[in-house]
Amino acid sequence: MSDAPEAAPSRFAPRPLPGVGRLLDQAVGWAPPLRYLLTEARKAVRKWRWRRMGATGLRVLDPEALRGKFREALDWVARDGADKVGDYLELGVFNGTSIIEMNKALSAANLNHVRMFGFDSFEGMPDSVSEEGSANWEPGMYATTLETVRRRLNEGGVPEARSFLIKGFFDKTCTPETVARYKMGRASVIMIDVEQYTAARPALEFAAQFITDEAVVIMGAWYTPVPYEIGAQRAYGEFMAAHPEFQAADFGSYAGFDRQAGHAYKLTRRAQA
Repeated sequence: MSDAPEAAPSRFAPRPLPGVGRLLDQAVGWAPPLRYLLTEARKAVRKWRWRRMGATGLRVLDPEALRGKFREALDWVARDGADKVGDYLELGVFNGTSIIEMNKALSAANLNHVRMFGFDSFEGMPDSVSEEGSANWEPGMYATTLETVRRRLNEGGVPEARSFLIKGFFDKTCTPETVARYKMGRASVIMIDVEQYTAARPALEFAAQFITDEAVVIMGAWYTPVPYEIGAQRAYGEFMAAHPEFQAADFGSYAGFDRQAGHAYKLTRRAQA
């Protein structure tokens, strides 16, 4: 063991700053909450932007093309008489343009007894879409408010006595309680206007009970450019495979502004042997 004295510390040696370690420990502790707050802030801004666009009447489809497809559907379901036409059911409302166009089609066809039901969370896409595999989706996309949609329906001439907006995600609203509350029955035109498989599949399952004899089912997001595995086409294919009691016939598509938008099918319930 050396008896030499220890060298004095250099005046150029770095010296620990008081409290730095404590601040670093706090920063590490703050990181998850900060990330959460930033994520929530981005989501809030995104919803605000979509709600603002929805309130000003943003159109994500060609309303005249959709109204034409509605008229075709109504002509088919009413071919044996107006009394054969049941309710209009829409799952995925956004800012209400489709309901407004359906009301115009109903008025033109003198089918003013038909009730219109719109199901939507009005919160936009859920947080889970971030994990579903499409770069086109983001939480809060298509957000609006129930009050905004009701105002737009009123301005568009949709009668409140025959139009019902049901707020909430489908797992909370597509229930027997909702069916009983509104005394829902036969539906003749059904619009499934959601892009994700995870939303379209339960929407179709809920709608199936209202196809008592025949109906036109319109898949409003049929041509959305997402992989088949996560989109509405897979939902429809699986639904038909799971329900052999329905026979389907192609009923054509309708255009969006720059591409095809939705596709329709005539579904007929097979007679029981």
